[in-house]
Amino acid sequence: MKPRAPFGFYFAGLFAGLFGTAMLAVVIVADAGGADLWGTLFLRTGAAALAALSGVAVEALLFARRWAYPATLALALGYAAGVMAFSVYASGSILGLFAALIVLIVSALVVLPVVFFVRDASISLFGIPRPRPAAPQPVMRPAPARPGSPPAPWW
Repeated sequence: MKPRAPFGFYFAGLFAGLFGTAMLAVVIVADAGGADLWGTLFLRTGAAALAALSGVAVEALLFARRWAYPATLALALGYAAGVMAFSVYASGSILGLFAALIVLIVSALVVLPVVFFVRDASISLFGIPRPRPAAPQPVMRPAPARPGSPPAPWW
């Protein structure tokens, strides 16, 4: 029987969906006034990637999939990378990184407990993931000789 998602999964899925909707709005509405086309492309591409990650996380959280924790972690890491990259790009210097760190520290107060909850709930629902054994290596054998071909060299 498929496990039922805890209430926290629905709650996290709701906010991941709201975040994805906001990123889709950024993709649709973002415009630099025609002055900076590369900046607009950079912003829209990052927002579209975050919206896609958000959609995967929402699906995994609402239907209690095994990949709910990796999807949530990928969304959190993508958000952090997007904030840092865009703040450095928008400010034009490394000083934008300090502003990004302040934003990340404040948002980590909400994001990290949610990610840790999803991790712990996933472990309680599905158990600790076991590493898969390595695939066996193929055995290399010489091809059989065709009739009428010269014998194989001795080396």
